[in-house]
Amino acid sequence: MTSAVLTEPLRPFSIPEPSLSTRAMLCSLSISMWSARKHDPEASEEIASRHGARPDAGRYHKVLLPKEALNEIQQIVNEARQEHYFVTLPWSDDGFRVLPAAAYFDHRAKMRALADRFYPAVDSLVNRFTQHIEEARVRLGGLFREADYPHPEELRSRFAFETRVLPLPYLAPDAPMPMTSCAPRFAEIKASPHTHAGIARPARKKSVLVFV
Repeated sequence: MTSAVLTEPLRPFSIPEPSLSTRAMLCSLSISMWSARKHDPEASEEIASRHGARPDAGRYHKVLLPKEALNEIQQIVNEARQEHYFVTLPWSDDGFRVLPAAAYFDHRAKMRALADRFYPAVDSLVNRFTQHIEEARVRLGGLFREADYPHPEELRSRFAFETRVLPLPYLAPDAPMPMTSCAPRFAEIKASPHTHAGIARPARKKSVLVFV
């Protein structure tokens, strides 16, 4: 007696194509700092009157601290923004940008390192703020107003460095592209999902988004 083995025909199957949401995330960088500038309406009116101009012809803004006092903080801010914009692309008007998953850990480490420099630089400014105010009293002369300067502890609250990460909304491979300023670039990425590239910076400053 022989037994027959019944087999079902193999059915074709396909591996779903990875979506953009599995290869990227949304990331925002929020930095605030005290501008050390103040509009002086009295000086503005005086200058307009001296030149025979209408009061609304211009605005005089006082520079409350010399540029050197904020140089270190401003340099850190510039580095952070340059790094963030280099590895991300625009997504929405609320500050979030697309960050490739391959660059996440590198980006996070660099932002933490910059934040670790940012807050000590702010502390240094706060510790010397009283001295800066006394120097400004001489530098600004009749334009000096002590009320233009916040209390040292209030000054500290004017500075902040924060990054936030959110999951990227799911976009199916054949879904229509969202109406964003970078929709053509996303369409290119979806058309070539297997693009590979390094994170090395070229000499020119240009935002590059890569997926691996």
